Amino acid sequence: MEAMWSADFPQEPIAYTAWTAIVDEQDGRFAIISRVLINSAKPEFLVLRTWERFQQLSTSLTDADPNCSLNLPLLPSSPTFDYESTDSELDASPHCAALAPTRANLQRYLRTLVISLSTPPHDADTTILDSARRELESFLLGQPRKVNRQELAGYFEVARKEDAENERKRKEWVSIGKRTRELRRTWLGFTKGLTEGHEVDKSIALVKKTSRIKDLPLLYRDVAEWMRIWIAYAFHFVFVTSPAGAELLDLLKSFHSLIPYGALKLGLALVNPTLAIKAVVSIVLGQPLGQPSLFQREYCLKRDKEQVLAIVMEHNTPVLIRSSIAVFYDTIYKIANASNLSERLGDIQNALDDLIQVASSSANEASDFIKLAARHEEQVMFFGHELVSNGGGFLDPWFDHAKSGLAFIGKGVPAEPAGRNPRRADVNLDDLLNSVTRETKSAILEECHDLALVTAYKKAYFDICLRADLLAVNGSGLKVDRETLFSDLLQQIAEYFERRGAGLSNRPEDNVSWAWFADEDVLDNPSAIKLDWKAAAAAEATEAQKRTKAMAKKASKQNGSKTGGEGKERMKDLPIPRVRATKTLLDAYLDATRPSLDGAKRAQIR
Repeated sequence: MEAMWSADFPQEPIAYTAWTAIVDEQDGRFAIISRVLINSAKPEFLVLRTWERFQQLSTSLTDADPNCSLNLPLLPSSPTFDYESTDSELDASPHCAALAPTRANLQRYLRTLVISLSTPPHDADTTILDSARRELESFLLGQPRKVNRQELAGYFEVARKEDAENERKRKEWVSIGKRTRELRRTWLGFTKGLTEGHEVDKSIALVKKTSRIKDLPLLYRDVAEWMRIWIAYAFHFVFVTSPAGAELLDLLKSFHSLIPYGALKLGLALVNPTLAIKAVVSIVLGQPLGQPSLFQREYCLKRDKEQVLAIVMEHNTPVLIRSSIAVFYDTIYKIANASNLSERLGDIQNALDDLIQVASSSANEASDFIKLAARHEEQVMFFGHELVSNGGGFLDPWFDHAKSGLAFIGKGVPAEPAGRNPRRADVNLDDLLNSVTRETKSAILEECHDLALVTAYKKAYFDICLRADLLAVNGSGLKVDRETLFSDLLQQIAEYFERRGAGLSNRPEDNVSWAWFADEDVLDNPSAIKLDWKAAAAAEATEAQKRTKAMAKKASKQNGSKTGGEGKERMKDLPIPRVRATKTLLDAYLDATRPSLDGAKRAQIR
């Protein structure tokens, strides 16, 4: 409770009137201890309260202060989802029952309530304040249990130890939060330097003279750590949480098993690397006497989709792939001159072995993929160092192309391409808003606020997950239930949107919720093409369910691992704000950008 006060009033001495804690929960009753601090004797109390009694307290406080003038906290609630299995463990039907929140959440509510009523607003109505204080006093002190002093002291000792442990966890949570903010700020500064142009050459020069990440300056080590996290998240999604995760993992295993690493490494070390790679391509894609290649036969073992098989089994498919690979033979030769390809191939083999092992195991959380990336990032750094320091400038065209693209990202489309120092093209949003009616403008601003709010909560969920993953990477004993934490946050936004009511869309969440054309009521033009998103969503859901069942059964038979879209991390659904009023500005927005885009096209700006 002291930590809660310090967080809200860091410069002020503790001034709450009572100390309280929930020390136990049995048979639906919470054991609450309190110590009255404004009484010189500091009497102590133990009461038992049910969840229904908490709800009655909340109702009484709302009746006493209907306009929320005292800024009292909201009573938490914790919907619990029970999944009833049908023909498969994956066929789940959620049934929501509003049960009591956790003991920790209710304790936080009571302590916040005590602090709020101990430090009311300066202009608080004394009648309302006195009424609210009486309700809380009755709840904490009314009808106390008769226990001996030793037993009561034991309860307070339990609360003291729990508070000490919770404070340790809080400091660890705050510390890892500070670290994530540092990494994010560093990454934003680095990307800003890339788009402004000066960071590309600086980074290339640094990689040229440095072969290990641990020898880089602190700023660049932080950049590497942030990149490690994002790359790990990408691989975790591809091979674990995506609907096709298990299928993609099987495909990776197939190609990995096809490559004769031992022979290829020996060939790269002894002969022309281009010839060695050509030999491997011939082994994998060759069609002896017109028979299917090794590549084609391995697909037949692992895939059963008719369309894919039809493409793969076409006679020209291996020829096409071989021709595509041949385009890179010259680049491979230059890379071989700059790097020890035999050793680098060994690094790739080890990394893929590690990736397949992690993705196939039960220990395949995002944090495990971050550890995986950390085990192999130094090899990637050394390979880059070899290419930059020994390549003799063959990468310069690639770097120039990257600079051009980054410069365009930074500068954007100029408003007047013919100008000597053109400013970036933009759209005057105030003019757009002033072009519609007052009612439409008000609706647009409300929609923008709703969308910003939902976006902020999505970022909050990512931050919770990132902190939890980094704690796991660091070997922390702090175990975080990210779904429970985010559920607590969602209660706030759910109540806001519940009050808004009509501000919500009834369209189901999907992967392109940003697509304005996915709403059935967007286009009024009868000749326009409309997207039947309901039918498409239903069809995709059916197919995804089939794939998920098949992949889960297959993974279970193989090694009991959890891969391929089983949803190990299930983010609670956020409300989807409507953007109907905002979409009325789309035509005007496009009209405002057209002159700059046309000018850029004429000036051949790329």
